[in-house]
Amino acid sequence: MLKRADGTEQTTYKGWPLYYFAKDQKAGDTLGEAVGGVWFVAKADYAAMIGASPTLGNYLTDASGRTLYYFDKDTAGKSNCAGDCLVNWPAYSAGGTGVPTGVNAADWGTITRADGSMQSTFKGFPLYYFIKDAKAGDTLGQNVGSVWFVVDPAKFTGTTAPAVPAAKTYHVDIKDYSFGSGPLTVEAGSSIVFTNFDDMKHNAVAVNGAFSLPLLAKGESYTITLDKPGTYDYYCQPHKAFMTGQIIVK
Repeated sequence: MLKRADGTEQTTYKGWPLYYFAKDQKAGDTLGEAVGGVWFVAKADYAAMIGASPTLGNYLTDASGRTLYYFDKDTAGKSNCAGDCLVNWPAYSAGGTGVPTGVNAADWGTITRADGSMQSTFKGFPLYYFIKDAKAGDTLGQNVGSVWFVVDPAKFTGTTAPAVPAAKTYHVDIKDYSFGSGPLTVEAGSSIVFTNFDDMKHNAVAVNGAFSLPLLAKGESYTITLDKPGTYDYYCQPHKAFMTGQIIVK
């Protein structure tokens, strides 16, 4: 309940003042939905709502009206805010699933953070609160550090951070007691899949200790990822005298 300027009281839900619409004549009418892009039916399960500001226009909020932000250093599907950053900009995780008319439900998603927690995304980009926003309507996080901004659902297309190239996958086929001819050159972060095609069991062990595969029976595979550039010499432990290979990580 809130007290209006004229002294009358008005019922609220999750902090939002509630209204009728003059054109709704009977139960079930929802003619006020999305009028002017700022009036919406009150629902219990919104993942987000829309706030409005004379200077910022429309922007996303949580179901209680608290402003949501994006971090311009994030890339699609990945949060680059951790540690002290996350203390000041807590990750947002939606409690509901509904979205206002005009906002595409398909634009909503989640990512799993490094600590296993879930974070809601809009068009693939993580959403955050700002610790200094104390109440609905506060937008103190706008343009902080020139990298934090409110999300206008009609205009937001992503951040300016360069997209991270998708990691590639390479294959090492173990055949005829060999890892193949010549070294394998890969990009850092790529996946390397070892598959044994021989009847005899084989593995791959890095000379510098960077990786050590279990013994693979015929048809079995094992995947490694090498993030650090360098040259990795390796061998098959049971056949060390003649089964060797090399991976060059750029």
